[in-house]
Amino acid sequence: RSTLVDHAKADGLEGLITLIGIRYTMGRGDAERAVSLACRHLGHSAKVPDTLGTPVYGGDIPHFTEFLEDARARYQGQLSTEVIDALARNHGTRLKAVLDVGEKSGFGPEPIPGTRTLPAEIVFVAREEMACKLSDVVFTRTDMGAAEDPGAEAVATAADLVAAELGWSAERRAAELDQVRRKLVFRR
Repeated sequence: RSTLVDHAKADGLEGLITLIGIRYTMGRGDAERAVSLACRHLGHSAKVPDTLGTPVYGGDIPHFTEFLEDARARYQGQLSTEVIDALARNHGTRLKAVLDVGEKSGFGPEPIPGTRTLPAEIVFVAREEMACKLSDVVFTRTDMGAAEDPGAEAVATAADLVAAELGWSAERRAAELDQVRRKLVFRR
């Protein structure tokens, strides 16, 4: 659950509000709560926009089951069902954009060994989904580290791809890789 801190109440600091969000999909509701609190502090009764029906980026899917069936039919023979399903769940209608990155970058349709994650997906999340750290890629933007340790080779491949995309030094790549490896060991 996200945390909204009213520092006037918590710390006696007027005018400071902190929102610690956890999931992108909860952002709309979290923002509404924060804006409402800020308006109350300012003595405004501003109307908060009704964004309840506004889909998240890539989430403009009326019926997910139909969307998934269509994606499976469209990409059958090009990608495994497991990869199609992961891309559909992680990126929704942006699935095609992920595959376009792969096509333009010369990546094939094979996932990184031991995962359902395509190299193109890693590059896509670094470019388009604000993945700034290797842990963003492994734990939150892809399925790579969702259930179990994907293996040292898979994580190293992801590190290489993110480092190349974001222009990391060898030192930064090593530090990011070490952080992810430590988290994976801790989860065992």
